[in-house]
Amino acid sequence: MTCIKNFIKYAPDDFRIKVVGISADIKSRPPGSWYTGQLGSRTIDFFPMLHVAKENKKGVVPLSLRFFLQLLRSGKRIVPEKTILEYHRIEPALALSGCAGKQVLFVHGHALELFHSSTEVKWRRLPWLYFQIEKRIIPRMNAVYSVREDGVRFYQEKYPFMAGRFSFLPTWVDQDLFFPSPEEEQKNNRTAFLREKGLPGNSKLVLFVGRLESQKDPVLLIDTFGEVLRSVPEAILLIVGEGSLKGRLAKKIKQERLNNRAVFMGILPQEKVAGLMRISDAFLLTSAFEGMPRSALEALACGVPVVAPDVGEIKRVVHNGYSGFICAGRNAKALSDALSAILLTRNIARAHCVASIKEYTAQNILHNAYLLYYSLQV
Repeated sequence: MTCIKNFIKYAPDDFRIKVVGISADIKSRPPGSWYTGQLGSRTIDFFPMLHVAKENKKGVVPLSLRFFLQLLRSGKRIVPEKTILEYHRIEPALALSGCAGKQVLFVHGHALELFHSSTEVKWRRLPWLYFQIEKRIIPRMNAVYSVREDGVRFYQEKYPFMAGRFSFLPTWVDQDLFFPSPEEEQKNNRTAFLREKGLPGNSKLVLFVGRLESQKDPVLLIDTFGEVLRSVPEAILLIVGEGSLKGRLAKKIKQERLNNRAVFMGILPQEKVAGLMRISDAFLLTSAFEGMPRSALEALACGVPVVAPDVGEIKRVVHNGYSGFICAGRNAKALSDALSAILLTRNIARAHCVASIKEYTAQNILHNAYLLYYSLQV
């Protein structure tokens, strides 16, 4: 969602953008009609195919399947003939097969993750079918962007006749939202937060932001934090996010008597996430696999060092001893040792964290993508 919102936000003024998606407000935007609305300062046209009251609540029928079926039934009639179709999953591309216009696909992970034991993607049950669909969809694309360089190589080897259409698109940071606070402001905001939550004034804040699902491995998060408390007893873990594993985590926190040390913050808007990042001492990532984790880049942009396993493209921005630590072993001991070192020494400069993502701003990364769209115009 952040990728799409930023793409719209920073798009050139002469881009006319239409979004086909899902409505969360059935009164103001019932499905089946075009609406004109604002996304920040941009005016967009929006067509909701479905209404979903709680997007993070999983139903019996996957939301992606419901959206695909509705798009299959009525999607073609709402697509203009001369347009660039942008997809962020392969299912919509399948539903709109045969539509005229140029087509661009964004791949936000790696296809081989379907075989990872921690994946939550439903295609893991039918990987052969996924690859058959992909085989039909990929050759129709005028361009394919992947958030992982090894993903680009994977597709170039698989589809050598169109190797030039695959490109690496790194994750970026929206610096309008994610930036460090002046020192005095940071101190005051931190004091106010600790007082509001009834936490000790000497607390050292460790932040996690992500879905509470197996890919993000929040169980390892709790194990790591339990180890950290052995050497940093004043540490506090702030957990931002929701998911199917929340109940299991709450039980584990209670069993290990961490109730007053680990705080569930729920789902927060980006502005509040950025505010938490600015007052935190460290950001902890425990994912089993990643593309290029946006939350880690956002933390760095706020001046917060990151501790993470060696997943995806994380090494592009996290440099040992400079902007955080990358742990070769994805286990509680390795992660807790690195995190404890940051909390105890405080020797990683905020300026170094910010400097590590200077190339990965929305304007820098999206510039070439917009140039491609100009080249695809009919």
